[in-house]
Formats: sequence, structure tokens, C-alpha cells
Amino acid sequence: MGSKPSDFVYLNSLDGFEFERLCALVFDRLGYGRVENVPDIADEGRDLIIHTPQATKIVVECKHYPSGTIGRPAVQKVHSAAITESATKAILVTTGKFSAGAIAYARKSRPQVELIDLNLLRDLTERAGIHLVTKEHKVPVSYFPVSDSNQVGTILISSVSKRIASHPLPPIKLLQVYESRLRLRPAYHLRYSVHQDFETSVGVIYSIHTDNEEVLLDGVNGARVDEGVRGFLQGTPTVAGDKIAEFVGHAERGSFKMDQTTLARNAKQVIADRHSKTISYLGRNNVLYKATCRPGDRSIFIRDVRQVFVPEWSLSLLALSKRYSVNLVEKPEAVQVISGDISTCKICRQEIIGEMLLCNSCGNIVHKGHPHGYTCKACNKSLCRNCTYWTRRWLIFKDFLCQECASQKQRLKGKSMRHLAPDLPQKHCIHCGTKIHDDAIRCVKCWNMQ
Repeated sequence: MGSKPSDFVYLNSLDGFEFERLCALVFDRLGYGRVENVPDIADEGRDLIIHTPQATKIVVECKHYPSGTIGRPAVQKVHSAAITESATKAILVTTGKFSAGAIAYARKSRPQVELIDLNLLRDLTERAGIHLVTKEHKVPVSYFPVSDSNQVGTILISSVSKRIASHPLPPIKLLQVYESRLRLRPAYHLRYSVHQDFETSVGVIYSIHTDNEEVLLDGVNGARVDEGVRGFLQGTPTVAGDKIAEFVGHAERGSFKMDQTTLARNAKQVIADRHSKTISYLGRNNVLYKATCRPGDRSIFIRDVRQVFVPEWSLSLLALSKRYSVNLVEKPEAVQVISGDISTCKICRQEIIGEMLLCNSCGNIVHKGHPHGYTCKACNKSLCRNCTYWTRRWLIFKDFLCQECASQKQRLKGKSMRHLAPDLPQKHCIHCGTKIHDDAIRCVKCWNMQ
């Protein structure tokens, strides 16, 4: 076993002593503290002692059982060692998994006993720059492909522009990425099958027979990831950690928190919820009955579990002086918006379902059409209500104009011009101090000078 950040460690080739060295190296690289090895003849439930920067101790027990299950006695032993050593915490690491009894005991133990099984260990080693390989998983923790922020921003703006009316400048000329932040969200990608027939006295009323289904679960709490995100990422090939772009190393990286036993239980609940269905059927007495058909644990077969990181971007966009926030996930040449205000009308603060309009005077995105979106009668400039002026035409009709055309018409023809939204709350531009709308961050003049 080497110590370079690009090392691949083949778990099944390690013996117990080498596994302890691997754990010591991981804890050292992750900054837990100074790691002390305890001689085998006197370990008594502790293979390592970590002396933390806070002058406390953490007791660590390492169990190299690749296909085994660690039970409650091992947790009790390391817990006792922590008490004897006056440690603030104990860690039990295994290459196998933990029983439900071991997990229940650890959760109520004081001092705390942290359980790290193969799933969590693989995440720790990845963060320490070590790729852990097993016979079952030739590829360690994998990643959905990640692009740079400029490319993601370009794809987002191009996608959003299809819904936005803007004149004289198109949306792609007015929108720009102001800030970006990448978060790698831990998730479990599962493939499973469900096979069950539901019978009553009248026979089979419902059947579930499905193979090779996919589900994406949150790596922290085991909750089901939004179906839109799962469907968006479905079929996208993942890559190993050493194959992704270098800038990903600066991204915010979440940690896996689910052990294998808890994950399996949560996954079966999620799968059962996904395939549950209420059925109406006619009984033998010609009475209509309803039954909820929910597949049982024995009917759910989890075929494959992989740890993956989903790239989630938080982007701030500027349109002239206005700022927009968008959270999204990406795959090659496409993005899926999760949340944000890019489709929220700046006038009524409601979601815009249909076409949008981008104001070429201030950058507001609003509903297309009155009373939120307008077009200048003279120059066809796209305007929001806040930037629109009007004058009477034949007493009962109105002409809607931008500020420049309104000023020119008032100067040449002496017509009275009125602002559609004269009482807007205002603040000052962060650069020049000019009064601006309360939802802007700088005036249009300063934006143009950038």
C-alpha cells in the first residue's frame, strides 16, 4: 500500500495489520489528529488512538472482515475501551457491515461510538486521496461528469432564452454568470427488481413484475432524490474520481452518512412506496372493495448499489442590473433546474409558466404582456412595468414608451408622460450611489461600464 494521493488500494489483498495502517493513514490525511498505533498484545478493543488538536482522545478499532457482519459485542468492547481511555469518542471501522443490534447500541452509547462500514470507509478513503477497490466494485466511488461554470452557465442561458422575449438585445447578450458554486452531493445509485402477486378470495387483483429499475437515494439521510433529477441523470455514464476535472477538488464535497444495513432498510421502504398502488376490485358478493398493494421486503431484490456524486451548481446570473439565483444539476450538454428565481416574475413574484419577457432597460424578467410586460411603441424595446411610461392617444387609448422615447416625444411634441410605477421603493447603486430599484444591485450605467 502506497501513500500517494492517486493510490489504488485493493482491499481484498490486505491483511489485518495493513488494514490498520490504511485506517491510520486515512485519519491522518483527513486531519483527525496525531494517530498512535496500539500494540496487538495490549489493544483491548483499541487498535489506534487519535490525539486530536483539541487535546482529546478518539479510540479506534479496526475489523477487516470483507464479507462479515459486526455484531453488538464488538461495539460494546470499543465503547468500554473509550471509557477506560477517557476518550470523547470511539470509532469502529470494518470492511464488512454492522448488524441492526450493533447500530442500535451505538446510537445510544455515551461517549459516542461512530460506526464506519465499507460504504462509509470508501468515502473516507476517497476524501483522503486513496481509491479503495473491491472485487465487487472495480470502480471506487464514482462521479457524474462535471463541467466548468462557464460552460454550465452558457447551457443554462441558452436553455432559458428559448422562453424569453427580448428586444433589441437577445437574452444571451444580457444574461451573464456573476458567481458560481459547485457542490458534490453524495448519493446511492441502486438497481433493483420487484416481483409480487396480490391475491384475494377472487384471485390475483394486482401484479408487480419489474426488473432493472433504478432509484437514487440521498447519501446522507437515505431519502429519495427527486424523480426529475433521477430521470434527468438516467443513462449518464459515471467516471472514477481520478478522471474528473482538476477544479472539482475545490468544490464543496458532501460526505456519505448511511451504513449498509440502514441503507438497505431505507431503500426497501422507498422502493415499496414507489410501487404501492390502491386497487379497486369487485368481491364475490358484488361489493366494490379497495386494497392497497404494497410490495413486501421479500419481494424487493436490490441488485447493485453504487456510491456516486451528483454535481449541483448554485449560479448567480446578472441581467443588466438585476440578479437571479439558480440551483441545478448537470450532465454533458444539458442542465436541469432544481430551484431558483429565474422563472419568477419580478413584478408579482409568481412563477411564470408560459413565455417570459426580459426588460432591456433594467433586466427584470416578467410575465409577457400587460400588466407586467410591455413593448415600446416607438422602438419596440422590451420593457417591464417599472420602466414603462405612457401618454394618451385619442383620449381613451394609451401609447407605452421606454424612458428614452418618452423623453424625446415630450421634448418634441410637448406631450405629458406618466410613469406606470411611480412609487417604487428605491436604494442606492453600490458603485456610484445613483437611486435604483430595491431589487437591483447596481445601476445600468455602471453595468454597461463593467
